[in-house]
Amino acid sequence: MGEAPDSLIIGDGDLPTLVACGIEARRASESGGGGALLVLRGLSGPRAEAGTRMAELLGLEAIGAPGTIGEPPDGPESTALLLGALDVARGFGARRVVWPIQLGGADPGAAVERIARAVDRALLVGRLAALDDDAMEVEAPLVDLSDAQLAQLAFDLEVPVEACWWWTGMSGETDRTRWLAALRAAGWEKAVVSQS
Repeated sequence: MGEAPDSLIIGDGDLPTLVACGIEARRASESGGGGALLVLRGLSGPRAEAGTRMAELLGLEAIGAPGTIGEPPDGPESTALLLGALDVARGFGARRVVWPIQLGGADPGAAVERIARAVDRALLVGRLAALDDDAMEVEAPLVDLSDAQLAQLAFDLEVPVEACWWWTGMSGETDRTRWLAALRAAGWEKAVVSQS
């Protein structure tokens, strides 16, 4: 990688990761900045392949890094994830860590406490990082979006949804059903190529 990236995105190969990559790619294109680096932490198989494919399609670089992406994204594991991502970001010269979690689901009102904790976690970890480097920050820009809002954003950004890990294969059937319903409601019409 030549120029230092402006941001580092923590990725898991799902639709929120793709949307965050689309936003950062557009931001870099419009500003002429250094772009973004997609970090696939502790991923293997379809999720890692999807993350790599997303990065390629959107002109970003993807790297693997130790650590895991906790599911659900809450608790001490998430704090450790963000601190680890900040270390990786510093190593590459990036100043922003983008944590593309989306907790709104079908009913954001039902997830208010989890959303508030995630926002607080991102803010507090960013403040902790700022003790050593006041230019560092952590963002969770999608955290309070509903599935419908995220799908609309994906549709508006025209991101390649077929890059998501659940696009093909039976292991992603639950996520595929969830996201395709939201995407189709937003006006997206592409058919799934294969579910084998």
